[in-house]
Amino acid sequence: MPSLTPINPSQSSNNYGFVQGEVYFRLTWADVKLRYPVIESFVYLGMNFSKDDLTDTWYFQSAIDFASYGNAMESFGRPISCATEGNLQDFVTAEGLKLEIDEAAKRRSTA
Repeated sequence: MPSLTPINPSQSSNNYGFVQGEVYFRLTWADVKLRYPVIESFVYLGMNFSKDDLTDTWYFQSAIDFASYGNAMESFGRPISCATEGNLQDFVTAEGLKLEIDEAAKRRSTA
């Protein structure tokens, strides 16, 4: 079962708690005050697939692409997104996303 909170690299194994085939959300912000979230859905494919990876690398595929064409690792030419340890904090579970959206709503209401 996947984690129900934002991924916390300091508390997980080298896989950081990601589960292959599960949906995660890349959460970035449209503003520096963290009031307006920008959300993208991804399916986690796995890590360190390429011998060219110089550091640990996590592979994600757009949920839209995954649903339409299947797993990018099983076909040639499908787009994937790579993440390194420095930007894993952008990926959260559904529960983590809900928490972040609730906090953003609070920040907007007090602005």
